Amino acid sequence: MIQNTLADRDRRALTLGGVVLLVAVVMFRGVPALARWTGAERARAERLSDVVTRVRGSSRYLVSLSDSARARARRAALLDSLFLSGDVSTLSAANLAAELSDDAAVEGLRVAAVQAEATSDSTSVPRRIRAHATVNGQLGAIVKFLMRVENGPPLLDVEELSLSQPTVMPNGQPETIHADLVVVGFAKQSTSLRER
Repeated sequence: MIQNTLADRDRRALTLGGVVLLVAVVMFRGVPALARWTGAERARAERLSDVVTRVRGSSRYLVSLSDSARARARRAALLDSLFLSGDVSTLSAANLAAELSDDAAVEGLRVAAVQAEATSDSTSVPRRIRAHATVNGQLGAIVKFLMRVENGPPLLDVEELSLSQPTVMPNGQPETIHADLVVVGFAKQSTSLRER
């Protein structure tokens, strides 16, 4: 029989040599592979971080765009209230006449006549609508009526104004003032009419 003749010292040297050889293989093969893998993972993490940063920036941009769209819609609604309603010039002229009559009624004035007409080309945007109105009442009420007309909405402009006192009132009765005025407003054309 063959006996194991390795001495303890030889066995330790052989074991130590195997461990050194194994460590050398791991160091020369495993460490560079580990470094490459770590570098690749770091680069991947940086790319993902860049993507997340761009997505967050884009989402902030989208939020600001939606806020901007809401603000733009509010401004458009405000602008719409400044225009006379009506898809055609005759309807806008009728709405201007109604607006003047309503404002006069609020101030307690009597409307003698209102004549409204479109003064610009029917294809121009916005369309210019003009009205001649005659109202009768007390001077204070006429002043309030004029302030109501010019302060809108809708956006109207008193281009001409003539005040007169047709008859002299007996003592004790309030004076009646006769006001002739020319008022101009604007009506925007509806989208459906522009597309025709």
